[in-house]
Amino acid sequence: MTDLYEALEVMDAHSFVIDDYEYVSITQAINRVVNEDIEAKYDMPLFDKATMDGFAFRYSDIEGKDNPVLKIKDAVFAGDTGNSKVGKGECIRIMTGAPVPEDCDTVVEFEKCKEKDGFLHIVKKFKSFGNIAFKGEDVKSGNIVINRGSLIKKSMINILVALGIGRVNVKRKLKIAVITTGNELIDVEEPIKPGKIKDSSRYSLINQIVSINQEYVDFGIVEDDEKAVKDVLHSAVSQSDIVLITGGSSFGDKDFTADALREIDADILVRRVAMKPGKPTILSTVKDNNRTVYVFGVPGNPVSTFVVFEIFVKRLIDNLLECGDFKHKFYTGIMDSDFNKKPDRLNFTPCIIDFIDNEFVIKQIHYNGSGDIAALAKADAFFAAPRGIKHINKGEMAKFFFI
Repeated sequence: MTDLYEALEVMDAHSFVIDDYEYVSITQAINRVVNEDIEAKYDMPLFDKATMDGFAFRYSDIEGKDNPVLKIKDAVFAGDTGNSKVGKGECIRIMTGAPVPEDCDTVVEFEKCKEKDGFLHIVKKFKSFGNIAFKGEDVKSGNIVINRGSLIKKSMINILVALGIGRVNVKRKLKIAVITTGNELIDVEEPIKPGKIKDSSRYSLINQIVSINQEYVDFGIVEDDEKAVKDVLHSAVSQSDIVLITGGSSFGDKDFTADALREIDADILVRRVAMKPGKPTILSTVKDNNRTVYVFGVPGNPVSTFVVFEIFVKRLIDNLLECGDFKHKFYTGIMDSDFNKKPDRLNFTPCIIDFIDNEFVIKQIHYNGSGDIAALAKADAFFAAPRGIKHINKGEMAKFFFI
């Protein structure tokens, strides 16, 4: 068995960057990878603007005065040009988002003032040079606001729009083929039959792919037959960047994935991985018309399939698209109960994460192994118990990743 981290290193060493790109609307840009640095073409804000409703004036006009009084002159609203002139000893009524006249450097809120006979009386303490977003204080023209290789997140849409960017240069979507094997499998809407089970792993994989805005190619269910497996693998390789084939990756009488991969001249890099779930995972590459296609033989049990995608496939997508945001970040939490395991493999176990007293707490849930989709449905994370250890005690720290 190959250690998990060694298997990841092998995969990293055989990962080749995909350079193809396209332009997409910002309404379709979430979870796409930026292909070029995005530069601000102008300052943000573009002009000094008020951040509160109040009065704008020169701070020097009232500096050092105990009960400052200013003459109120006109008003300026959001959308105005901001060409109003404010003389010495004067102020102007101003609304949030309005351009601050160039003669002014401070805005005081309405709540700290009183108006009488056309004059402003400031009756409470206020901040000098306050309540103004000054030109360029967020971003200067020429600054890089989103770096090449970044994953576009919903928090980035505002700045793209503010910069007038309606279409974004992004890496193309990866095509990921999904194949499930097994004579016992039936599709989601087929009636239940004795000895048959619903093909949940295929739909789980498809939705994992969709959730990160990549493209799936569904090859459906394939019977446990070596020629059928070889034929579908050959077809999938010709159409995809990554192929995921579930079931058939172990060493049973009906496990044909490894043999079929050899028949299509795949280079099998890893045959088994020291992880639970996911031990019978195959990592391989196939050459197709000067392309490298990555083929994963994935265990058929649904929790195994889910974990292999999260740990291996997302990392490979990171590598191919030169992005660091698909693969999981690991956090540290406190175990809320004891955990026992065999020391031969690294264990990933579904769990629930609480945040208590400024610390993550890992709460175990009842889990019956890699077929327990009920436990997977309850979980919001997996915690990791390293290879080589038998126990993690309550109160000890463990690593976990959110799902």
